[in-house]
Amino acid sequence: MNVTTLMEEDFSRPEMRASLDRSRQLRDAYLTAVDGVAPPAEFPVAALFHDALPRLLEEMWPRVGERYLTCVRDATITMGARHDHRVDELGFEEYLEIRRIDVLSEWVTILTEFALDLDMIDHNTPSRRRSQPQVLSTQSSIHRE
Repeated sequence: MNVTTLMEEDFSRPEMRASLDRSRQLRDAYLTAVDGVAPPAEFPVAALFHDALPRLLEEMWPRVGERYLTCVRDATITMGARHDHRVDELGFEEYLEIRRIDVLSEWVTILTEFALDLDMIDHNTPSRRRSQPQVLSTQSSIHRE
């Protein structure tokens, strides 16, 4: 599920770090895979992700899958722009900000939704909340104390 670990390894390879063109090609290969098109064979990890993606999306609620794809796109763009960000020269706070985008932006929520097999946006609609008044009243009293 957490493709960013593999992506980070892929983008961190010496030949990718040494060449802006190669890094951009790899970025484009992952973006192509997210769009459902097989990337060039020279990028086997992106090809593996492409091949696994349909099965993974089948296991998710549709909007969870959409959010997952958005996160993968965002992480891909950020990782592919490391030459532009000069990530090796960043201070700690700047580095953490990029890491939040790469890994933590919405990943925790999406992983939770996937693990619990739910779409939290659907689960938290007003009609669902009205059907569970006891839970809400308990939560409300906790917040008042």
